[in-house]
Amino acid sequence: GEQSETEYTDEQYILYTPKLAGQFTGTGDVCAALFLGWTADNENDNKNGDSSLAAALEKLAGTMQAIVQRTATAAASTNQPAASSIEKAKIVQSRELRLIQSRDDILHPTRKIRALRVQCDADKRS
Repeated sequence: GEQSETEYTDEQYILYTPKLAGQFTGTGDVCAALFLGWTADNENDNKNGDSSLAAALEKLAGTMQAIVQRTATAAASTNQPAASSIEKAKIVQSRELRLIQSRDDILHPTRKIRALRVQCDADKRS
């Protein structure tokens, strides 16, 4: 049969997100999984005329912000100097992402942080 070629365009975005203090376990893994999921399921965003990449980035930023904020709040309640290895383990455990508690944020991401499109090298050539 005849093969159709998909046409791709280069897109580049920047997002400004508030920085939260602390180190949290699992942010990279969750970020990658959410980004993959939202870029693979982009039909709703395309129907609205949005760039599927921009929409995925905005969902990603909003969800990660909510998860890390929830985790930081929980960790602050256990934030004490660690003397023993057991106390150190409790501190590390307190900084593991609160994914179960963030279920609604994951299933229904907010898009409060906007992806701003910036000119990339491909745009300059045209």
